Amino acid sequence: MISEMTLAHQPAHAGLRRLKLAPWMRVARRLWRAAGIRAGLGIALAFCSAAPVHAELLRGFSQNATDRQFDYYATDPHSVHRVAVVMQYHWQPALRCIAENRYVCAHNQLDFILRWVPDDPQALMLMSNLALRAHRPQDAKPYLQAALRYCPRCAAVRAVDAIFLANSGQTARAIGEYKKSLALNPQAADVHYDLGLALFSEKRYRLANEEAHRAYALGFTLPGLRLKLQGAGAWKPVELRRSNPGSSAPAEKGRG
Repeated sequence: MISEMTLAHQPAHAGLRRLKLAPWMRVARRLWRAAGIRAGLGIALAFCSAAPVHAELLRGFSQNATDRQFDYYATDPHSVHRVAVVMQYHWQPALRCIAENRYVCAHNQLDFILRWVPDDPQALMLMSNLALRAHRPQDAKPYLQAALRYCPRCAAVRAVDAIFLANSGQTARAIGEYKKSLALNPQAADVHYDLGLALFSEKRYRLANEEAHRAYALGFTLPGLRLKLQGAGAWKPVELRRSNPGSSAPAEKGRG
């Protein structure tokens, strides 16, 4: 089951850090639909295949000490400045390495970002998709695990982990992570949609139908899940509860 969430790339980190999860997911979903690809790394990787790992040394994961890490969602001037500096010198080089089909180069640039800013959902998404495309999922796992330890209440981090699990064929675990993400941010239409896709792939049609209706009620527009349910004879009207079970949870970090 391939999720459709990926990145929307913009040049200025100051703009990126203020995006909510759903908008950049939505923009990227349209880009990858147009390219005929359901998951990937960004526009550049839509046109090149993953390179074998050779000629360069793959930097192994080594997490920075806590006092040498910065919260992607922090608003104090010092953290904002440090995160911006990290992104300024490593985000665009990572994208260039991808465009040049240099896996190790891209991995090492993203490694630097994620050692300093472990909860950056866009760098996490790019790292996990890069590893999957190169058939090296083990390269992404330490970064996802570190991000979850660093920010267990970040809905975006949970959603990225869920997508990685779904794309790795671990659908049951992905469903659990999607639910955790939604408990933190029940208004994330994209995550409801992706949870619906995962449930559909497990033939849990009634629950998939409910998630589809939640996604569309929250403004999601792509018809894919609805068409799947209609094809299976499982698209039914539902009366959604006014409050989501996860809505009583405290607001998660990074909702905007």
